[in-house]
Amino acid sequence: EVEKNPHALIIVDVFTEWCGPTTMLHRTLKNLFFELGEEHSLKICEANSDRIAPLKIEKEKMGCKPLWLFYKDGAEVGRVEGADVPKIEKIIRENAPKKIGM
Repeated sequence: EVEKNPHALIIVDVFTEWCGPTTMLHRTLKNLFFELGEEHSLKICEANSDRIAPLKIEKEKMGCKPLWLFYKDGAEVGRVEGADVPKIEKIIRENAPKKIGM
């Protein structure tokens, strides 16, 4: 996705299907991403940590917490562990380019 969207802010939602808090937060943030995506160039990707070995190891260290990774121009520009919605919104607003005409 980074190569297909080189200038967008790429948001990777690392989740597990078995974690209730992560699933609930996931729904809330989808609404936030939709709202912010109206004026910012965003690409949201989902990564089930149970199916991706390196992510599974990282999630096992963290326990049942949401993990959000943010990439811009191929580099990680942010990471949020846990349900810190204000921090997620701040990273998006500081790093996601505005859409043309906004």
